[in-house]
Amino acid sequence: MEELKKVLERLGTQLPKPQPSSKPTTQLDSRGRPEGSCPRCTGTQWLASELKQVMSGKMDQELYPCPRCNPPAPIGQGRTFAGFEAVLGTEEMVEAAMEFARGEGSRGLTIVGQNGVGKTHILEAIGTEMRRAGQHPQYVFLPDFLDRLRSSYNPDSDSVYEDLWQMWADAEILLLDDLSDTAKPTPWAIGQVERIVDGRYRHGAPYVITTNGNLERIAVTWGRRLADRVFDTRSGAVRVIYTHAASYRTGQMWK
Repeated sequence: MEELKKVLERLGTQLPKPQPSSKPTTQLDSRGRPEGSCPRCTGTQWLASELKQVMSGKMDQELYPCPRCNPPAPIGQGRTFAGFEAVLGTEEMVEAAMEFARGEGSRGLTIVGQNGVGKTHILEAIGTEMRRAGQHPQYVFLPDFLDRLRSSYNPDSDSVYEDLWQMWADAEILLLDDLSDTAKPTPWAIGQVERIVDGRYRHGAPYVITTNGNLERIAVTWGRRLADRVFDTRSGAVRVIYTHAASYRTGQMWK
């Protein structure tokens, strides 16, 4: 049986020549998402974009946030200010968070409140608002922050301590969630948190911290040096907001 090409040639018909594609070749990962160089970490990560195109030479691609430079919050990553049902006692927290997201006021913001009063929702809403404005906030859940740093000492780890550290230290905006007064941090853990907060405090790099402890309790748990920076209301470097509301989960007014 003759090959198709020979049959067509014999009939005076030529095979169509493949046309060069006008679209650039796209490298896909196992989930079918396009890869590219993140303009912040310069690694082979997702390009940072949310409903926007990025000047990357790959304008026809659908782009995704870089999970290394701008990872989503562990839950409710789409949380917004509009989706927050404010109750009595949360008004000042919402107002301060919205001002911070607009780049107004102090470069540091500490939100104090007991469990269930919406601190994490508001922190994520700040991140959502800033991403929409083209900024690159970095959400960090404090226990995960310490676990990832600790695991980087493992010889089998894919992460290097200094790389992880620089990723968080160099974040455009740092959103640090859950500086708990009931934690039992080791001296090593206290040193890591103190180092990252102190660096941003001294250089005026914007950050938000949520905590359930006041000045005295954080000083006991995390040390006076860290507490002195987290609750610095006298220099104007930090704005501290105390949220007094009942828990959205249980209705309990925790003390």
